[in-house]
Amino acid sequence: MKSFFRLAAAALCLAQSLCAAAAVPPAPRPPENAQAGEKNALDWYAPEKPQKNPPAAHPFTERERAGWRESGQTDRQRSQEARRIVESAAEGNFRAEALCVVKVPGQDAQKLDFEECLLSGDLTAPQGTVSVETDWKSFPKMAEADFPALRREVETLLSGQFVPGTLPMIDNPRRGEILQKIGSLYGAGTTPSKAAPPLGQDVQVSELKKRLGGSPADTLRFAFLGREHAGLWTVKVFGRGGNPIGQYYCPTANAVESPRMGRWLRRLSGTEQKEPWIETAPSGMMVLHGAGLPQWEKTAQKEILKIFADQLMEALEQERSAPAQAPGTRKEAGK
Repeated sequence: MKSFFRLAAAALCLAQSLCAAAAVPPAPRPPENAQAGEKNALDWYAPEKPQKNPPAAHPFTERERAGWRESGQTDRQRSQEARRIVESAAEGNFRAEALCVVKVPGQDAQKLDFEECLLSGDLTAPQGTVSVETDWKSFPKMAEADFPALRREVETLLSGQFVPGTLPMIDNPRRGEILQKIGSLYGAGTTPSKAAPPLGQDVQVSELKKRLGGSPADTLRFAFLGREHAGLWTVKVFGRGGNPIGQYYCPTANAVESPRMGRWLRRLSGTEQKEPWIETAPSGMMVLHGAGLPQWEKTAQKEILKIFADQLMEALEQERSAPAQAPGTRKEAGK
């Protein structure tokens, strides 16, 4: 009996094992006719394994990279060309205080057309079409006047004490000192009255690079301006590659012919008796001779002195802007 039960238990275990085996699906085998590159069916149950260091795909094409290389070469060429031009302009220890883009109307016409300028300090560059000379001795003896400073000193000279009279009369004990200072506020001769710092060469190169990249080659002209002589700009003009075009001269914005400046100064001392002018009375008082001045009264002193100062500065401007002398006399005056 026991043998029967043991045989039955063994048969039951065998049947359970066969049922469990039938419940598990067999592992798929790769198809025999699978092509190269196809994914193994065994791998569909596993996630993709990311690569640790995937190769970086370059976002730019070879044509774009070649364009950048060409652009870099152009930039270097512009830098080299700009530096050649700047070095050519600096020959002879020339100090450029301004850099301008200019046009030369013609070889025979001694004129320059100034378009844009880069300046050092508070200088004023020529504007528009300007007549120029090829020799600075073609100009008479020139001076440079500091007009705002002259105006301040004229007002200081007139800030004296009220003196009654039929004509405006004031007393200023510092008259001689102030007149001497006014005489020192302009420069005449071969050097400017006040030197401005030159433009740095790196600044000039940077400015030229921008110009070289924005204009056709055959229209570019660059002018380097410096004040080697009082009241005159020395203008050195260059083309592409540092090719010299010419050297010219033209008056600065604050230029006055020295003889005309001298005449104006003599109005202040009374030796030039042309309204407006100041007479020195025997007592040392200053008598003001102006055109159409109001009646001299204490209450009107401030107004009258302002009108007289305006007349003096207008007279200086008239001297400065008067027509130039005839060409035949200009060269004689420049000797």
